[in-house]
Amino acid sequence: MGRWPLTSRGARGYSERVIALLAFALSLSLPSRAAVLAAPLAETPIAALPVVPAQALGLGGMTWLNNAASLSDSALPALGRGDFGAVYTHPAQPAWVVKIAADGFGAPNARGRSQMTWDVLAEATATRALAEAGAGPRLIAVTRIPHRLQPLMDRMAAWFGARAPDWSRPALVKERVIGSTLGELSRAGARTNAHDTMTRDLKGRLRAAGLTARDLHDENIMIGVTASREKTQAYLVDAGSVRALTPTSPAPTP
Repeated sequence: MGRWPLTSRGARGYSERVIALLAFALSLSLPSRAAVLAAPLAETPIAALPVVPAQALGLGGMTWLNNAASLSDSALPALGRGDFGAVYTHPAQPAWVVKIAADGFGAPNARGRSQMTWDVLAEATATRALAEAGAGPRLIAVTRIPHRLQPLMDRMAAWFGARAPDWSRPALVKERVIGSTLGELSRAGARTNAHDTMTRDLKGRLRAAGLTARDLHDENIMIGVTASREKTQAYLVDAGSVRALTPTSPAPTP
């Protein structure tokens, strides 16, 4: 007779806890995406921007896994995807989009959680500057999108009196530009002189605001409208490469 007799139900519960503990420890020790994401966040000035809870923005139920977003376990199609993140239509507000940071794991530009937070902070600041210059869509909020496995990790940690790592991703919510990129218009044979005039006006607004963009190309410029601006114009929709010109910086060529 054993010293600590267990019923079959108790033995099953004990086994589940052992498995959970092993999985929890494994997620923190393997040199994998999980380990990268579980690393503690370094101190960053993201606190300088108010982070609005996802539920307050109508994003309850939206999660991410493997650099892809889901809503209530149904995959969401991305409007666009780049090295620094993927853009999705807001599930409750069609006039907004959600850009979730990507880690680029397995690529030369792989980024940890702190770097993702820095990048989102920089893009949020640039998005505000573009909107103030009338050159980009308006920033709605900065938020965080939870990992799909976060509830499971929280339960695992609670069983052993531990605290689960926060695997949430920083994200931007901003207005959606309803329209087409210059590249799409060109491929469809629909690009006109009016579109080129709007693009020159966009570049003029950037110069007037003391802003420059490294990726000012046809796929990052959209002709369209937003909820706050009903007049059709050109917008720079990728703020990730926008920087303020210094007094010694040359102005970009129109």
